[in-house]
Amino acid sequence: MDKLIIDRKRWARGKPADGRGVNYLLSHDGSLCCLGFCMAQMGVPAEALLAEGCPNEVVSNHPGQFYRVRDVLVHKHDRDDAQYAGQEFTDSLTADSAIDANDDDSVTDEVREQEVSDIFKRHGIAVTFVDTPEETEALCGMPVDFGVRP
Repeated sequence: MDKLIIDRKRWARGKPADGRGVNYLLSHDGSLCCLGFCMAQMGVPAEALLAEGCPNEVVSNHPGQFYRVRDVLVHKHDRDDAQYAGQEFTDSLTADSAIDANDDDSVTDEVREQEVSDIFKRHGIAVTFVDTPEETEALCGMPVDFGVRP
C-alpha cells in the first residue's frame, strides 16, 4: 500500500459523539476512522471492520486473514504481562499513534490531517484527503460506501 485516501465527509475524528473512548474503524452510520479507511483499502471487508475499535481486534477475530494489515498496524506480541493475557496480536506503535491523532479533540482538522499524514508517511504511505465520494472512488478505485450504507 502506497496511498491512503480519506474522505473528510465520512471521516470519524475527534471525540466520538456517543462517549466511546475511540472512534470505530467503521461505524453503523458508515463513518470510518483513519485506520478504518486504511484497512478497507487494504482489502479488509466492512463486516470485519464494523464496530471494532482497533486493528488488533479485527486480526484477532479473523485468524489467518488480513496479513497485509500486519505489516504496519498489528504484530504478534511477545510480552508476558497481564495486560496482554489471551491476546495473540497487539496494535503497532503506528496504529496507536494514528488512533491518538485521529481521536484528539484538542486539535484542528488541519493539524490532525498533518499528524495522520506524517504517521503514515513513515511507512511510505501518502495520505490524500478528499471532499467528495467521487474523488474517493476515482483515487482508490473502490466503492465509496465501503460496503455499508447509513
